[in-house]
Amino acid sequence: MQRRRFLAVFSLPLATVIDPAEATARARTAARRGAVGRAEVVTVRSVIDTFAAADERLGGGVGRTAVAEYLAADATTYLRGRFTDDRTRAEMHAAVAELARLAGWTAHDTGRPGLAQRYYLYAERLAAESAPGHAAFIRRLRAHQAIDLGHGRACVDLAESAVAAGKGRVDPATLGQLHLAVARTRAAAGDGHEARVALREAERCIARPTADADRPWWALAMGVPEPLLATHTAKTLRELNDPAVTGHLQASVDRFDPVTHPRVRALNLIDLGGYHAERGNLEHACGAWSEALGLLDGVNSARARTAVTGIRSAASPYRSRGNTEIRRVDTAATRWLAAHR
Repeated sequence: MQRRRFLAVFSLPLATVIDPAEATARARTAARRGAVGRAEVVTVRSVIDTFAAADERLGGGVGRTAVAEYLAADATTYLRGRFTDDRTRAEMHAAVAELARLAGWTAHDTGRPGLAQRYYLYAERLAAESAPGHAAFIRRLRAHQAIDLGHGRACVDLAESAVAAGKGRVDPATLGQLHLAVARTRAAAGDGHEARVALREAERCIARPTADADRPWWALAMGVPEPLLATHTAKTLRELNDPAVTGHLQASVDRFDPVTHPRVRALNLIDLGGYHAERGNLEHACGAWSEALGLLDGVNSARARTAVTGIRSAASPYRSRGNTEIRRVDTAATRWLAAHR
């Protein structure tokens, strides 16, 4: 019932959504008769598009259980059927892998790292049945998750193995995203030289003209690479205390549309505000934080709650100094946290 309400509410123009009851019936019929073809692949990908669009706008806490239930009850049913040909089999494994990846992402976004890791591992195994490059692309997410959890030092090999597995198997822009994971893990390990080498390689790959038609759909599902380059470059340089980070932090905000990617833009704004606050530039810090809080209204995300808590921590040294803007932002952050428990 939750899945059906979710799909009914979030039937966005971004995706042509199959009716959930029809999707379920189609999966069970396909498993019983063994007739899994292109139409079934389209069904799964349509549902992924809808879930992903809602997650982008409202956070992983909205529809997380619906994603997991559709994955377990419907999508994996297709994998037990007989495929019309090998290409369809590969495409279905890729689609279900992406659904598992999305389930892992929503778990990560809602503060369930162990569950997210299990989904990512499952997604990587499914993707390997489709294309080695796809499996490498998901492996890079495991490295990024480890960085977010403070274990980046231990995941240099994981990120570099993703690059090795992707070379010659993915387009340049997608390979650039794999190099970004290496840059982040190298920076977390304190290896500034290798981190910068990986950043330059990522920038070189992403700068190469790559038409969307030449990129696999599962890579496009994670968004165009240029905004991701800005975000991960900023995070890498901040980890290295590189003064060049200022422009990249601003670029990481400017690259994301507040309508289509409010959560990502907001989280980058909070990082930007924290950077300005550390340097005593309170006017710019408060401006960034105020915009971020507005964008996060209604977003259900543990990462967002952690980031907003960070606003209060960063503002705390200035609260007693009578700064009106700091107090206003601190009050707004307190109210947001109370409303988004």
